[in-house]
Amino acid sequence: MESSNGYRVRIADSEDIGVLQKIYCDMYEYLSNFGLPYELNKDNLEEVLKLQLKARNRVVLLLEEEAFLLQGKVDKSRIISGFLTVELHRMGRRIEGDGCNIIGHVSEIYISPEFRGGGRASALLDVAEHWSKNSGAYLIECEVLNKNEKGLKFWDKMGYWPQYQIFNKKL
Repeated sequence: MESSNGYRVRIADSEDIGVLQKIYCDMYEYLSNFGLPYELNKDNLEEVLKLQLKARNRVVLLLEEEAFLLQGKVDKSRIISGFLTVELHRMGRRIEGDGCNIIGHVSEIYISPEFRGGGRASALLDVAEHWSKNSGAYLIECEVLNKNEKGLKFWDKMGYWPQYQIFNKKL
């Protein structure tokens, strides 16, 4: 899709299930540092990912590195350094914005720590925003954990604004 700075964004397919499972585990471990109130169910992750990749209202974007240094040597193989999942939500028929009731929702975004910086997350988000708009969405949203200060700063920098808060209570 998009290629620059030694990486490119592409749509995930069924051959990417293994790497997606690993990066999901990494992401949930990272998010646990910010008070995420639940854990990843690894037992059914493969099945869930297969279903997600088939869904027409969702796309999983991968960030693929073209080359990277491994113990001082350039490894020419490609490595997945991050991902983003965006899906379309249809709001109830009683509400709309700009004459439309479809919104994009970034449900997950993660860049491996060693690859952060250099515009990787922005590149993923740009593709997600274009996909959402081309799919009929008039607005795109995301959720960020309150304690994830870097995440909050990123979304603000990308032009997103806080709209509401979600409150949780453990039962």
